This record gives sequence, C-alpha cells and structure tokens, in this order.
Amino acid sequence: MEYLDEIINLRIKPSDKEKLISKANEDNLSVSAYCRVKLTKELK
Repeated sequence: MEYLDEIINLRIKPSDKEKLISKANEDNLSVSAYCRVKLTKELK
C-alpha cells in the first residue's frame, strides 16, 4: 500500500485542538497519525 502525503490545513477552536491532542496521546499517536487513522476509517 502506498501513502501519499498531502498537506491539509484545518482551522479548529483551541478547545477542540486540546481534545484532539488528548485523544491522540491516549492512543500513543501523533496528531497527524491519529487524524489519518480516523479519517481513513470513516472513508471505508
């Protein structure tokens, strides 16, 4: 499987950013890896 990196800019509220960081840390992932995992699950 090939991964192509693409930059996606996302504007979120600071409180949402903190929630995202917290959830990523719970899964021991970086924020970008956490978003990638969640988004690809949604696309399937």
